[in-house]
Amino acid sequence: MYFWGFCLSAFLSELIYRGLTDQLDDEDDDGLLDDVLLWFVGSQLRAAAALVPVAGPLATLGVSKWTDAHWDDRLSTSPVVREIEQAARAPYAAYTVWRDGRVEKQDIRDLASLLGLLTGLPVAALARPLGYAADVAHDETAPTSTGDAVRGAVVGR
Repeated sequence: MYFWGFCLSAFLSELIYRGLTDQLDDEDDDGLLDDVLLWFVGSQLRAAAALVPVAGPLATLGVSKWTDAHWDDRLSTSPVVREIEQAARAPYAAYTVWRDGRVEKQDIRDLASLLGLLTGLPVAALARPLGYAADVAHDETAPTSTGDAVRGAVVGR
């Protein structure tokens, strides 16, 4: 029951994320087995910590500062709180776009969150491909192939 209900879902979630963000490489060139074992154990520990209210996200944040990954260096909040925070930043994002004449990825996310909350339409889904397009337009990223461009439009980086 543990394997099918918890372990496998945490591990597959980790593999899907790493596959979509192109992080399935063997960084130390000693074989992939040690990396897969680390992903297998680490994904379960992170999933178990996420189940503990308040203390779990705080513990995960404390540990994540010691890793090389940048995506886990924030205190996780609910998606509703994140949407409200982004919508609250939208007026300033609109002002900076008007002032600088340059649209950044975060500005797109903030404005899409506000528009989605006001209209009820799922416009926040457009933030990933539009944000990726803004990064490409500003030469902050450059897709190396058609597959890389498609992945960037879907994942947002």
